[in-house]
Amino acid sequence: MEVNDGLEKYSSLALSGLNIKRWILLLFVGVVFAGLGVAYILLELYRSMSFPPLVQYVTLQFLDQRLRGLLFFGLGVILAIVALARSASRWRTCCCPMASRV
Repeated sequence: MEVNDGLEKYSSLALSGLNIKRWILLLFVGVVFAGLGVAYILLELYRSMSFPPLVQYVTLQFLDQRLRGLLFFGLGVILAIVALARSASRWRTCCCPMASRV
């Protein structure tokens, strides 16, 4: 089994008429909106409530806001890359059972 055979199986998802691309896009948009909703709720709680001093350390209040944003953004990118890499290996074993034996 060649590498191109596996790529052909993955590229079949891009064919027109499968009606899967729109659902993947809709899933992505739904996750983004849900994340924004949670962010707005947390922001409102953060602005309206007083928290104990321990929360200042857990939320990294001692760091500059830009640095905190970069830190969480970087962590999110790393987690997404790990998740994509692991799911790609699962797809390979699922779609190309012979590739996992080689």
